Amino acid sequence: MPVTTYGALAANRVIAVAKFAAPAVTGSSSMLSETRARIMGEAADAKVVRNVSDTALRDRRSTGCRAC
Repeated sequence: MPVTTYGALAANRVIAVAKFAAPAVTGSSSMLSETRARIMGEAADAKVVRNVSDTALRDRRSTGCRAC
């Protein structure tokens, strides 16, 4: 996985944390809904990254490439 992918995931987590704090400060129910959507999006992104990493590892193992 490229470093930029992990950087984007980290930035999205920071945004999610900020959006999680905002409803506590403002009392906005719409911001709370946005926070829930952001958390679900984060979970989906993490799942995709994990599946891509697992697939790449499996491909390397199946080819017998020791230098990969």
